[in-house]
Amino acid sequence: MTVYLSVDPDAAFDAVIHDQLGGPYQVPAELVRLAIASGAHRVEVLCRWGRVVVEALGAVVPQAAIEALCRASGRGDDIGRLRALAALEDLDASALGWAVGLNPRRLVMRTWERHEMTTLSSKGGEPLRLSRGAGRQEDGFVIELTGPHLNHKRALRWLEIACRFSPVAVVVNGCNRQRELDSGCFRARIASPLPAVIALGVALEAPRLWLLRHGVVSTRVGVPNWPPFEAAVELQNHVEGRASAAQLRQAVVPHLEALISRVVELGVRVVPRLSELEFIQRQRITRLLLKAAERGLMLEAIRRAALFEIVDVNGTRWVSLHALEHWRGPLPGVVDCGLIPEDAEMPYLCLGMLEREKASGLIGRAMPGAVIKRAAFGPKIASSARTFFEFAQGMLGPRPLPDSRLTDCERMLIREMQGALSDGGQPVEVALCSGRRAPRGWGRNLLLARETPTTRRAIHAVSEDPTCIYVAAFALKKPRWTVAAKTRSDWLLGESEDRV
Repeated sequence: MTVYLSVDPDAAFDAVIHDQLGGPYQVPAELVRLAIASGAHRVEVLCRWGRVVVEALGAVVPQAAIEALCRASGRGDDIGRLRALAALEDLDASALGWAVGLNPRRLVMRTWERHEMTTLSSKGGEPLRLSRGAGRQEDGFVIELTGPHLNHKRALRWLEIACRFSPVAVVVNGCNRQRELDSGCFRARIASPLPAVIALGVALEAPRLWLLRHGVVSTRVGVPNWPPFEAAVELQNHVEGRASAAQLRQAVVPHLEALISRVVELGVRVVPRLSELEFIQRQRITRLLLKAAERGLMLEAIRRAALFEIVDVNGTRWVSLHALEHWRGPLPGVVDCGLIPEDAEMPYLCLGMLEREKASGLIGRAMPGAVIKRAAFGPKIASSARTFFEFAQGMLGPRPLPDSRLTDCERMLIREMQGALSDGGQPVEVALCSGRRAPRGWGRNLLLARETPTTRRAIHAVSEDPTCIYVAAFALKKPRWTVAAKTRSDWLLGESEDRV
């Protein structure tokens, strides 16, 4: 007796949603991916309870995909429906089949191309009906799903994650979810070994890779025991259109070591700028390079790079692993970021505990802690008196100029400076006064005299190039104030050849 086996097309629709995607909640993001792949210059998504609408401006859906979708939604010819589903996959338009697989109560799809409109619609799981008519001037499409079987909260969360690196604006419920990779203190765009945007100096213990197709996140992967960085990697030209998240992870593996080597190369390039960064940012870059040296990546270049800050009676200087390895006599003591520099005997190294351990292993020498002086009451009292005197000076000093007496360039300096400086997480108030007094800071206040050469140069530089606010803020800030990470990033990117 001959037994014939067949596959239910409806079950096939449901299976591909779970096999190639994480679940139905990812379908709205896949429709966004389809829109971008089809040439959209803007995508708008409405994702509410019981309704999903995706509108793609400028996108053109191939006519073959529309015809395959009609055949896949038909009834009776199971083999024909399965072939149509395979055709959608071959055209990299599986998202249309996944939308049907959500079993909405009502589905409407309108496409516009060359002033002609094509409409597909169905209700209650019926086959799609096709009609044609006059369309609008701009190409595009709209897909509306009423009552789709998906978790809307999860769909919204995934849209926010998946669309963050999109090459075009993706507006979800009125909010643009497109944003650049914003972690770390230095970012660069590279073309090889894979197209990617890389962030260095990130608060991670291992690399984190966002794997994209057409600029939309498909999955995320971590790489344990390698130098930490974050990257958004485009894999569209390295996988088939129907590739699953697991296949994307497999596709990145052959390029992983070359990608990490490129990251280390960029890390070595940023070493001359370490003095411009705060301790925690320097610590992360140093940790990346020391971990790379432990793995044997660009070992000689890292050994010669001036990674370590030494403070002595003559000021600050930077030395390399090679210099520490051949240091004559006992090595300088190490001060962790938690200690006050005035309490340590000079010379001393500014180094975190983990970096100290790794550097010691690489040079084959123990790195002792710095000798700490006994605390005295005199300096503490003097410091408190100085703080009170600075406060009194601020209260009794010259009056700030009113906004009406400031020029546009002066207002710009004040606005940018207030956005750049903070004290304990609170913004610093900046004002201008007349005269030629030195810059005066007290509490969370900074008063600049408009006639001094320093202030005039800062006003001119910031008006010509707003990224120069980092230099101005760094020069005028009090020791305990911090400069916003974004201003450092903008300044570093302005000096970078490989920039976002």
